[in-house]
Amino acid sequence: MNRRIHTTAMPALLAAAALFAFTACDCPCTADQAAGQDTLPAADQDETPKTAARADGAPMLVGAEPGLWTMDIDAAKALAKAKNLPLLINFTGSDWCSWCKLMEEKVFSQETWKAYAKENAVLVWIDFPKDRAKLPAGMEGRNAGLAKTYGVRGYPTFVVLSPEGKEIGRLGASRDASPESFIGQLNGITGR
Repeated sequence: MNRRIHTTAMPALLAAAALFAFTACDCPCTADQAAGQDTLPAADQDETPKTAARADGAPMLVGAEPGLWTMDIDAAKALAKAKNLPLLINFTGSDWCSWCKLMEEKVFSQETWKAYAKENAVLVWIDFPKDRAKLPAGMEGRNAGLAKTYGVRGYPTFVVLSPEGKEIGRLGASRDASPESFIGQLNGITGR
């Protein structure tokens, strides 16, 4: 059997691999599910105040507060440094990735996690949804750039940065995840 790839297909395959390089795991978050992201329209911004915690539980668009998800990585990095807190970046496919949804349900929506994070972490939400209405205009390209910068190969990926902004570890999803287990793993990385 000839397993050679025709050379005219190579540029398209390389481009697809660069955008959607996923790890081999048992999760359903595959490149096929994420395909077509660039063809959907950009989202309109909503009327929610950008610098306040949002009533709908969605991440803040601008600014950062300990323990609350934000899309503003620059504000989060500045806050992490000022407060000497680690930064947890959540690369997620919030509306299609079953493992991402599992972690939201079992860990991030729980009061134990929220209380811990408020005192111990700055949280950044980098989303790759199929529903573009979830992303403010301009975020799609920025998020793709951040995924490339941090070498994200699957969703969810949790990148942990020191208060100085250096990567110090990574976490993944687990069927048995709980706030306590995730906090323990995060503390193991941060030394808290």
